[in-house]
Amino acid sequence: MKVVKSTGLVPVFDERNKDHVFGVMPDVAVEHLLSGRLFLFDIPKNVETEEVHVAGWDDRDSKKNKGEAPVISEAGLVEIPDDWETKHHMTKNKLANSILGEAYKLPEGAKTSEYDETVIREEIARRAAAAEENQS
Repeated sequence: MKVVKSTGLVPVFDERNKDHVFGVMPDVAVEHLLSGRLFLFDIPKNVETEEVHVAGWDDRDSKKNKGEAPVISEAGLVEIPDDWETKHHMTKNKLANSILGEAYKLPEGAKTSEYDETVIREEIARRAAAAEENQS
């Protein structure tokens, strides 16, 4: 799925107002595109884009699993790679979403990338504190 590189958002519109184009996160876009509530807007050629893997979209015609999906450990925890800070912002977003699950909610006015990094850092700190407590 193509996103606008500067924002990481997918430009979409709904059929009631085709002149109103707005951007949504890729996972939100997939949900609404597949349900028919939203439609992809053709991104102008002069706008820099990048391809991102989005579960449910890229593999809708094939079962190939592309991209960096979070790995779940045997203990049921989302594995946080040591180099997570160097990952693409969409990979960090998937990681943060996997950590929080349904509790993932971007605070009003917050930037997605900053929120995702905070979620990951807080989870690392929580796990470190739990490990320290278990050693006591």
